[in-house]
Amino acid sequence: MWPSARGKHKAFIDPIATLPNELLVAIFAETIRHAYDAPVRISHVCSHWRRLALCTPALWTIVPLVLSKPVQAVQERIRRSGQRLLEIHGAFGQDDDSIKIPIPTIEELLDVVITHSHRWRLLHITVMEEEDANIVLDKLKPIGVPRLVSFILKMDETMCFQLGHDQDEPIELFSGGAPKLTSLHLANVRPGLFCIPSATLTSYTLFTCANGVEFDVVNLADVLGNMPALSRVVFQGDMCLISSDPELDQDQDDNTPSPPLKLQALRFLEIEGNIGCTAGDMCKLLAAVCAVAPGIQDLVFTTSRPLDSFQSDRHSAWQNLFEKHLPRAPFPAVRSLVLHYPITTSSASAIFNGSPHLEYLSLSCLNDQTVIRSLIEATRMISSDSQSSKMPSASLKTLVLDDWSSDYSLLFELLRVRKQEGVPLDKVIICSPDSEFFDTFPVGLRNNLEKLVTLELGTSRPPVYG
Repeated sequence: MWPSARGKHKAFIDPIATLPNELLVAIFAETIRHAYDAPVRISHVCSHWRRLALCTPALWTIVPLVLSKPVQAVQERIRRSGQRLLEIHGAFGQDDDSIKIPIPTIEELLDVVITHSHRWRLLHITVMEEEDANIVLDKLKPIGVPRLVSFILKMDETMCFQLGHDQDEPIELFSGGAPKLTSLHLANVRPGLFCIPSATLTSYTLFTCANGVEFDVVNLADVLGNMPALSRVVFQGDMCLISSDPELDQDQDDNTPSPPLKLQALRFLEIEGNIGCTAGDMCKLLAAVCAVAPGIQDLVFTTSRPLDSFQSDRHSAWQNLFEKHLPRAPFPAVRSLVLHYPITTSSASAIFNGSPHLEYLSLSCLNDQTVIRSLIEATRMISSDSQSSKMPSASLKTLVLDDWSSDYSLLFELLRVRKQEGVPLDKVIICSPDSEFFDTFPVGLRNNLEKLVTLELGTSRPPVYG
């Protein structure tokens, strides 16, 4: 009777001891996403947990490469992962003089994991020094990564776009092949620096921490043009579009053929930061995007810079490259638009006039009054046309107001006009980073809004439509 009584007593004071092994393993698997050393910590709690951790290869598939850990620790983690696909996370910074034990070199760590490059699923490398970056790149040049899906390379912002500045030819990586590579994320790395197998790439992210980094339109177009399957592009940071080709700044004939760059598979584009154009140029930029990617459906343009800080001279290259090639309906397939960017009334009207399928619109305090007024006028145009379903803004269903600061009378006018014209909004989402904003939100105002539309209040921006 003693073992049974002891077991019941232990379960009473420690309910987690009653959990089945399958549930424990599922909980352990969630922890490894938040802390690389979670499997080691778990295996040191008790003998039961240690047995579970050591016989569960999935817990050891994330392999951190840090100079403060011995090579044997990396080898042991890979051994415990069995034959599972691996996620390699390398972070190479400045030497820590406080570490008294012998530390491995970058070459030693990379040599261990390169032996298993056929099992890599994700490779995430962060480097702080140019010398370390060159070591990493030299190691990655000749290898093949037959199962690699995602490659993330981040440089320190102090060496932003300096790596390879004296190179005439791009640096070839994964010359042994990367047939399944679909996602490429570069931070503080110059576009076009690398020659990477790109035929299968569907997602491309370019990020910079530095201020005023210049992106050459021609170079960027060449990079994107080599990615025929690209469906998602994200540019993040404070950047300016320029041109190294003076011919792009010259006037062109109306009969000039369409630009060679065509991204037929592109469906999602996000530009977060400053792209160096004025409020009036935003509509031209949107139309230019749709000219090269006619199937694009989701557009995100956001910035936190003040309205008077935008400049027009940097934008001329992009504008002149595409302005004369815009399709008759500039945004034929766009269904969602996140526009947290200053914009003029005429540009806002042009967007609605060319967006017959727009269903989701997100605005911010930089433009909400301007755009809502344009939206009201666009809605009133519907009654003058018998084919209302084809008129601009007729398909709009969801309106998101981020950091809303305008007079609510303008919002009420929009809701009433759309209801009168037979194209009511389904939902309005009002967001504010200040939680106290909603604590003081008038009950009467909320009730009146809910008579016209489904209303949601929140402190964070909802995910992009679709």
